[in-house]
Amino acid sequence: AYTNHSIPRDGKPRVDSRWRLYPGTNATARDEALALGNRLGLARAAEMDDAPVLAALAQIEDRLGNMDAATALYERLAKADPNHPALANLAIYRVGQGRSQEAIALWERVLANDPVQAAAAMNLSLHYAQKGQKADAERTLERLLRFQPDLTAA
Repeated sequence: AYTNHSIPRDGKPRVDSRWRLYPGTNATARDEALALGNRLGLARAAEMDDAPVLAALAQIEDRLGNMDAATALYERLAKADPNHPALANLAIYRVGQGRSQEAIALWERVLANDPVQAAAAMNLSLHYAQKGQKADAERTLERLLRFQPDLTAA
């Protein structure tokens, strides 16, 4: 891909709609949608249950406040890749739905596969603390601090 790092004098961004490839590369529409965060392109690519595409599209829907659409995409992601780190976001939805044990299982699975996921660890420890499970909250924070000892919030 080509990136233009120039700063226009008039302050208006220069947007080139063409995605430039390095010579000898073959990018697909999926690759372009992932690179550019193109919602429509991701929606087309998501029909294939491609885990990175599902995660990217779910996060876009999440940011737009489309919780039902995001939840459905995260659920498809869980089937496509049950260990994907974006499933920590589905755990947040599960808490809101009163499905605490599912949320805990999701956070624990994400952390088992990637223990440096600070947001997942913080959310899990807060959830444990709110449930009165102090030992579990402390264990989660101690595990996180082994990997990120300077994380002030932990």
